[in-house]
Amino acid sequence: MTLEADLPLVLRLLVALLLAGLVGLERELNRTSVGLRTHALVGVCTAAFVI
Repeated sequence: MTLEADLPLVLRLLVALLLAGLVGLERELNRTSVGLRTHALVGVCTAAFVI
């Protein structure tokens, strides 16, 4: 695969990381049990599974 073919996939994973990270950050600031790392990991893995 070329860089042009891989770029949309990488961008989707980065967007998933950013959005899930924001949710995790908000939860971490409110001191709930699941925080930034967990949400970021779940978001990226879910996006990779869907792609």
